[in-house]
Amino acid sequence: ELLSEARASSASEWRSRAAVLLAENQKLKEREAAVEAREAALAGERRNLEKRHAKDTRKVGVLTNKVRHLTLQLQGARRSVAQEEQRAQELKTKLAKRALRPPAAAPAASQRPKSADPFRSG
Repeated sequence: ELLSEARASSASEWRSRAAVLLAENQKLKEREAAVEAREAALAGERRNLEKRHAKDTRKVGVLTNKVRHLTLQLQGARRSVAQEEQRAQELKTKLAKRALRPPAAAPAASQRPKSADPFRSG
């Protein structure tokens, strides 16, 4: 009888241990499934980020080209403005020099060139 009691309690202990282990195993499986779901979500998020990064990289390239083009246009416009300012300054200088000169007098009759017309007396 003692032996059968020992066997019964031993079997009961094994059953309760097996139930605990099964419960732990179930919890681990659930955790594993949660981890796999999280990994899948992160992989999807990573793909989206990679796509967005590629798109942003293309946009940066386009914008860099636009900036380069506009910079060249601006440099050309600055050169044109500088040239126009230089021309304006040259014209101002010319006009100032003319304003300082005394007015030219009409040449006297003796200084006028003689006409080559043979019918005209000179």
